[in-house]
Amino acid sequence: MLQRVAQWLWVHLTGVVLAVTLISSLFFLTRAPSLKVGPVRWALLYTISAGQSVFRYPIYLISLKQENRYLRSELLKKVIDKTELRELRAENDRLREMIDFARDRDLRLLAARVLSHDVEIPPASITIDVGTSHGVAPFDAVVSAQGLVGRVDESPTWNRSIVRLLTDPGIRTSVMIQNSARPMGILRWNGAEMHVDNIAQELPVAVGETVITSGLGGIFPPGLHVGVVDSVREDPHALFKDVIMSPSARLRRLEEVFVVSVHRDSTENHRTEGINAMDR
Repeated sequence: MLQRVAQWLWVHLTGVVLAVTLISSLFFLTRAPSLKVGPVRWALLYTISAGQSVFRYPIYLISLKQENRYLRSELLKKVIDKTELRELRAENDRLREMIDFARDRDLRLLAARVLSHDVEIPPASITIDVGTSHGVAPFDAVVSAQGLVGRVDESPTWNRSIVRLLTDPGIRTSVMIQNSARPMGILRWNGAEMHVDNIAQELPVAVGETVITSGLGGIFPPGLHVGVVDSVREDPHALFKDVIMSPSARLRRLEEVFVVSVHRDSTENHRTEGINAMDR
């Protein structure tokens, strides 16, 4: 019984204090003012006022805590919204680059989203969300808006494909240096650097020159941007230059790519021979 009364008083604390204050005020107002009653009356009023302040303080703290919790939640929502907006803007910029890339080239391009990278650093392969049901075929070239990425592996599934990147040591790509001599070589990754092999010593190659696909091998269409020459090491006793290239595609953080659907010849043998000869 006492517990119920205490709970009722706690719930209706503000009303109880107000009722006591009003009853006390009416009682003292109905009494004739005198020197004896006046000090007692004011002392009692001050006591009730102080009691009200004491009882209001916990309620104020609870209200303040609830308000702070609400403000923190609203702030977190705004931070999340701002982050999502930033991501949407970045994705919009990337998609605009890809659309411009597709528009500027006479290629059949299939947009794909990167689902995962492998655990190697840099990654040697990625998994994308398109497969044979979307028209993907083994050895299709894969590009980004910045340049060549790699090629589809030998066994794409109906809705997924593994893409072997240029940083896969097993990939060999026929490329060309864009200058007046147009020297051609074979692009390969040695685990640390990207080399362009088989460029004769007498052919000119300069730092900063653009590297593109040559079209030989039957995998990568000609003219795709691959990267730029980073350094050239010449050995007078060697037959070929040692050319180091930096890829233009951001292979470490790919998010969207294009699969290049090449118009296939009536004979698949030409394509297979190209794979074995150049673009392995």
